[in-house]
Amino acid sequence: MHDFVELILNLLQKAGVLAVIAAGLCVIGILAAYVIFRCVTKGKKKFPWGKTVLLVLLVGYVVILLYATIFRFPHGGFRDSSLHLFRGWREAWNGFTTQLWLNVILNVAMFVPLGILLPLLTKNYRRWYLILAEGFGTSLVIEIVQYITARGLFDVDDLFNNTLGAMIGYGLLMVCLTLFGKEKKSFSRILAYAAIPVAFAVAMIGIFAGYHFKEYGNFRDAASFTANTSGVTWERGYTPEQIDTTVTVYRTETLTKKTCDAFGAEFAEKLGITFPDTYYYDGLTIFANHSTGDFLHVYYHDGSYEYSVGDVDSQIPYAEVDEITLRGLLEPYGLTIPESAVFTYDGDGKHTITVTEAEAGDSIISGTLTCYVREGNLLDRFDNHLLTMTKYKDVEIRTPDEAYDELCKGKFAGGDSFEYYAPEKVTVLSCVLQYMTDTKGFYRPVYMFELTDHAKYNAIVMVDAMK
Repeated sequence: MHDFVELILNLLQKAGVLAVIAAGLCVIGILAAYVIFRCVTKGKKKFPWGKTVLLVLLVGYVVILLYATIFRFPHGGFRDSSLHLFRGWREAWNGFTTQLWLNVILNVAMFVPLGILLPLLTKNYRRWYLILAEGFGTSLVIEIVQYITARGLFDVDDLFNNTLGAMIGYGLLMVCLTLFGKEKKSFSRILAYAAIPVAFAVAMIGIFAGYHFKEYGNFRDAASFTANTSGVTWERGYTPEQIDTTVTVYRTETLTKKTCDAFGAEFAEKLGITFPDTYYYDGLTIFANHSTGDFLHVYYHDGSYEYSVGDVDSQIPYAEVDEITLRGLLEPYGLTIPESAVFTYDGDGKHTITVTEAEAGDSIISGTLTCYVREGNLLDRFDNHLLTMTKYKDVEIRTPDEAYDELCKGKFAGGDSFEYYAPEKVTVLSCVLQYMTDTKGFYRPVYMFELTDHAKYNAIVMVDAMK
């Protein structure tokens, strides 16, 4: 089972216990009310059991809702907010993982019961505008409480998603009541009630179909909103270089859960170690041996991986080794480094190996491998992002000037930090064309800009090089 799904189920289980306790207390109260009702009416009136059951369900739902949104979070050290509408949707689109989309869909689904229970309890809530107001108002109260208590963040996306969920629940209920209730059947009324649920379903289908059929994937770290750059003065602190705007897009060797498991088993057998525990995440599997300290992180989208060597004393100081020694340390792991690789030492035991389009049969190898070595020629850990890939096609990209214009418009990844520091004058120190792997395993070009305001703000941000 996916670890994020298991987390959601565990949270629901914990919240469910609280809901059962709350519902139990309600039942006790209802039984007491029933006895009093019977005594007062002397059995001449029927007790409203249907409404009572609905009330118990509503109380249980409210307990789960409060636990999921407020009480499960520890008190934070600071208040935070996100005021960019649809940012969560953009982040889900950029990363396109189960977890990211579940974050969006669950925020919608969480308020569906509200849109169902309230109209069932009282006919007053069978007016769409009351459900709209109730959904938005309930969500707003929760967001304000989260902000005041620092238990979560105030997020305008949640306001939209929660209100949408309440309206979806209302629409589904009213369709059912119109079809199977005593009210007069009306095709136009059914269409009106079904409009929002159907629109949401069509939108989700369109999003997933659009991603499936688009040629390339998305960058996980792409901009999720347009940063506010109004009033900012930009200046170049570098000399723009003329580059060839026709570049090659490559395709990496992507993995599935099955092939990733096979890689982990082969890796362990090669080294004579075991991984008793395996954790599955979106696009990532972690193989772990908590006893020895061996940890292997394998990424599906490009086959890169990170490994921490077990039983290495962390008290041993880091050290520098020469190229020949480093090649020897990496050889037992099946890492054969091309002769054209560039070796650099960055201090604190960190060695970086850079390979630029080294030929390997019909494929090429490109990327970096970072190693950490301790005294006594002990390899501590390494991050292998040397990618084996094949040429896909040549494409036209933005010129550096065009990418710079996108930067000035705020269309870059890293807008959070930019808006937090709100620099008035930004110097762009450099513009470098690099490659990154997208969510479909394509190795594509991006521009990396180094920014500073010569005071507090310093950052390296990304602009997609492809138009």
